[in-house]
Amino acid sequence: MIRNILAVVAGLVTGSYCNMLIIENGHHLMTLPEGFRFSDPENMKNGLMTLAPQYFAIPFLAHAAGVLIGGIIAALLGKGNKKRNAFVISLVFLLAGITMVFLMEAPLWFEITDLSLAYLPMGYLAGKIAGGKS
Repeated sequence: MIRNILAVVAGLVTGSYCNMLIIENGHHLMTLPEGFRFSDPENMKNGLMTLAPQYFAIPFLAHAAGVLIGGIIAALLGKGNKKRNAFVISLVFLLAGITMVFLMEAPLWFEITDLSLAYLPMGYLAGKIAGGKS
């Protein structure tokens, strides 16, 4: 049990780091409008509703990759049912995503897409990649 708890903690830390790495450096992949920064919460809160749809690819990628990498780490390091560890990672990230929906104003289409595709499906995929038991 302790090994699984430590595996989940390692998955959360790794997944969060991956998420922030993509958020912080996503502007290298896609140039943001002048003066807009995903890394500045106040700036992001005021400008999200003005962004064109293509600019939401970076946050979606960050959320999905964070869950996928974190889930794989938790599944590989854990003992027993590997899919369960990956699922725990996806649930924790999903709860964080739901919290952000209430804290940050974003277009509804993005919130629905993000919550439905970036968390639980990536946790499932992480469990499959790590060779987890059903």
